[in-house]
Amino acid sequence: MGVWYVKKLIGRGEKTNVVLSNGREERVEPVKAFSVRDGHYIYEGFFVDMESREAWRPSEEELKNFFASVENGLSIQESELMPELSSAGRKLKAAALLNRPCIARFHNDADGIIAAILLSKINPCHKVPQNVVTYGKRDALADLSNFHFFPKPLAVALDFGSSEESLDAYDILSSGGAEVLVIDHHPYDKRVEEKALLVNPLKHELPSDYTTGYIMSEIIKQFSIDIDALAEVSLAGDKSELGYSEDAAKTALALDYAAYYTPYGLAYSLYTEILHDKEIRNTLYEKAKEALDLALKRILQISKTKTLPAGFTLYFFDAEDVGEKYEFPGSGKMATLLAEHIREKKPEEKAIVLSVTSKMLSFRLVKRDTLDLSKFVDYLVEKVSFIVSGGGHANAASFKIRDASFKDEVVAAVVAALEDFLKESPQPTS
Repeated sequence: MGVWYVKKLIGRGEKTNVVLSNGREERVEPVKAFSVRDGHYIYEGFFVDMESREAWRPSEEELKNFFASVENGLSIQESELMPELSSAGRKLKAAALLNRPCIARFHNDADGIIAAILLSKINPCHKVPQNVVTYGKRDALADLSNFHFFPKPLAVALDFGSSEESLDAYDILSSGGAEVLVIDHHPYDKRVEEKALLVNPLKHELPSDYTTGYIMSEIIKQFSIDIDALAEVSLAGDKSELGYSEDAAKTALALDYAAYYTPYGLAYSLYTEILHDKEIRNTLYEKAKEALDLALKRILQISKTKTLPAGFTLYFFDAEDVGEKYEFPGSGKMATLLAEHIREKKPEEKAIVLSVTSKMLSFRLVKRDTLDLSKFVDYLVEKVSFIVSGGGHANAASFKIRDASFKDEVVAAVVAALEDFLKESPQPTS
């Protein structure tokens, strides 16, 4: 009769869903008399030997092998984009079939939001918006607490979590028995691969234009679920060169606007409502567009320029002088706004936009791929001591300032470092 995996809590004589060792699911009455410590219940995640009528909490190795057998037994249409898509899809789908506890943290912007919504098509895990681009130690401890130390839960990071700053959190999650899956398109630290299943296009020399939402759409397509319209919104949110429609761009902006104001922990259900309600979506888009238009007008009034080596021009402004504090758009969105304006007016100009606040500096390239900003941020972290951490893409990057009282000094040091970087580094000819 073999060993069965218990999906839900059961008591004497109660029927439940169990999964056989071959991955097939059945609804049965597995035990009327059994040996278990408290004599009354068998808990989720327990194994039951149907010959001896004994139940036990499996070892990590037993669970690992059982989960692998279920994952490998799934029938999917494997994607050719990246080999990890198959592994990620199997893991997410099998976790849902086995009722494994799962928490998915998603970056709280249009790309991360779409990735979370697409994930729900194959796994209804608990979803938490993440306003920072690292998996923090507090996040990891909170997740372990929510897992209630259930054996082998699954922690998922969407559109963030590839950097060095997340490594400690992954150690904490692993120490509590959790398995970690990271789906992202930002520059990654190779050590993340030692602690998590990492799905990232940069591992395969694909551009970051393959957004997390797009990658998630490829994962669920393996199960014959095709929602290209949502993937397009993800592409629009990150201005991907893969292309997107005007409607997708409007939806992405509406989501970004909502994300800026939505209280922590209450966001996911609202985002799904925005996607389904045209009136809400259009209202949010109009509000966002109005705010962007006002911000651009002010940015053009206060921005300054500086000539840099290698034919570059720096456009810079203090984002705190643009509008009211804590109002949309944020400093990164302002940098994108000015970069798009310059690109429209001077498409061939080799320009860099710098948006400054007392806590963060954000860079954007006007002409794509004329410089690798992610490499500059790595260079900067080594050269300027008041930089805490940073990251981003080749064409967009940001980093935090350690002490707001030294903002002016930090900006001067960053600009000087940028000049040195441009002198020292060979640049693309495009």
